[in-house]
Parts: sequence; structure tokens; C-alpha cells
Amino acid sequence: MDGSEAPPPGAEATFAAIRAALAADGLSLPDIYDAADALAELAETPGHGLATHRLAVIGSTTTSLAARAAACAIAAEGLLPVVHEGLYGAWQQEVLDPASGLHGFAPQTVAILTDWRDSLSPLPLSAPAEEVAAAIEARAAGTERLWRSLARASGAKLIHHTIAPPPWGLAGPAERLAPASPARQIRALNDALLERGAG
Repeated sequence: MDGSEAPPPGAEATFAAIRAALAADGLSLPDIYDAADALAELAETPGHGLATHRLAVIGSTTTSLAARAAACAIAAEGLLPVVHEGLYGAWQQEVLDPASGLHGFAPQTVAILTDWRDSLSPLPLSAPAEEVAAAIEARAAGTERLWRSLARASGAKLIHHTIAPPPWGLAGPAERLAPASPARQIRALNDALLERGAG
């Protein structure tokens, strides 16, 4: 829907009520889930006539909360979110398969959430900096190719969330000196992806 049709009775009021609830102080996690579920139900209402935005959320980590939070953010901007959540851990396959649910959904925006476990190169902690840098470059280049493939096929805007590092360290503070450590690999990969996605 592009908003040109008149909404059925109650659609605009329901949407306004959801937006008002989202604007309240002290919004909790259950509030976000309730609002997102109400928005999804409204989006499935035939002939709702409200202006929409189609968002796909894909990744190698759990996307449920991110998808709902993003839906609420879209609603706060005055658009009814229509959301597609990709299969867990299958984002690359969805991007590369033209018959996937992602492409069939025809998103306007795609949010990609990747987990640190799938972003590390299998290098020993003692690997030299040059080897680590080459592995990071190869991984960043592969991700950029997926971005470009998806952008060409869908025309959607892409948002690749920065990767959160693991919450633990292998060798305490000394790990900061090892280029192949998980924390340093993730930091370097985030930097490489930010540079490649700057345009």
C-alpha cells in the first residue's frame, strides 16, 4: 500500500494508538514485543490503506528482538512496518538464491546482523599480523560482494550492523597484543566493513 487508498474504519486509530504507546516513557521489552505484534497484525489487515515500509532482517544470529525493535522504530516515523525475518543462520544463502523468501519479499531496507562466531578466521593466536590482515581483507571482500549482489537484485538500502565482540578473552589483557585474538579480529573486521560500506 502506498497510502493512496482510504484506510478502513479503525486502521488509522489503531496505528495512532500503537504509536502513542511507543512514545510513552519507560518502554519495556514486553512493550516492544506487544507493539511489534500489534503492528504485524495491522499490516496483515486487508486494505488497511496505510503507508508502509518493507524491512527484511537477516543474519547469522537471533534476529527476533532486532526485527521487533526496528518495526517499532519504523512505526515511530509514521510508516507501518511490513517485516520479513530470514531463516536463522542462512543470510548468505538467502542473498544468493533469487528464489529465496528474501527476494520474494521485495524489501525496501535490509538489515544484516552477523555473529562474531561466524566472523572469525580460524587462525592460531600466534598468527602474524600480515596473515591476520589478509584473512580479514578476504572476509570483508566476500561480505562486500554479498552486499553488491543483494543491492543489484533488490534495489534495497542495506544496513549491516557492526559485529559485537565475544564477551570473554582468551588471555586477559595480554590478548590485546595478539592480532589473531577474537576481539582484535572482530574490531579489524568491523573497521574494514565500515570502510567498504562508507559509500
